[in-house]
Amino acid sequence: IRELDTNLTSLSFNPDGTKIVSVHSNQSLRQPSEVKVWDFKSGQLLNKTQGGVPNKIQDLAFNANNKNILIAEGDNGIIRDSRTGLILQTLNRKVTTVAFSPDARTLVTGNQDGTMQTWDAITYSPQNTLSGHTGSIRRITFSRDGRLLMSISQDGTARVWDAKSWRPLQIISGNSFALSPDGSIVAVAREGIYFLEAESGTPLRKFSDNRTKALAFLYNSQIILADGIAYDVATGSTLYRTFSISPEDVIFSL
Repeated sequence: IRELDTNLTSLSFNPDGTKIVSVHSNQSLRQPSEVKVWDFKSGQLLNKTQGGVPNKIQDLAFNANNKNILIAEGDNGIIRDSRTGLILQTLNRKVTTVAFSPDARTLVTGNQDGTMQTWDAITYSPQNTLSGHTGSIRRITFSRDGRLLMSISQDGTARVWDAKSWRPLQIISGNSFALSPDGSIVAVAREGIYFLEAESGTPLRKFSDNRTKALAFLYNSQIILADGIAYDVATGSTLYRTFSISPEDVIFSL
């Protein structure tokens, strides 16, 4: 895809893998970042818009019907039409990270104050405020079936939530975290990689004694990437090496 490497700061696929949205910083700190939507197969640029705040786009997510993009921009959550780039709604919170539920009915914003806010994805009305973290929310991830939500905070913990009752199920400490796509396992990086049962926190297994900075499951939940090394989740055996990554470089946890 042309131009994708020009001041690129963020990438995200839409749910069916047909589009990519990319964020490009402006070399002038006074100019807004650009948000571009591409057709993945042809490489065609579908639309391009500017953010409202110079170089302050922190996270983005597609909803499941591929129509809207939720962007953490500056201090707000901005919802844009993915086809035109037009702003549909502004969520006035100090937003740091965003996610849509798999059924596209709920969106969640993670905030600077350590709280999360759930919203009706149709009316954009606020629903529940989730509290407990003591640091800014870095990332939020739904399981593929929408049952669980995992929040990762700068306080060094991750929390697993029941995404129906919004009740916290467990609190985990570590350096990096990943929720498996099927929602069954949480991987935790400490001195090694630990696997826990997602809802109960029951330890399952551990492998690798290396200090790991970044974790991401592949789509089938059977392979995990840890600092660019792919491991078989069941056996711990090394499958292949890819590249070195940092937590902010991981663009999939599908």
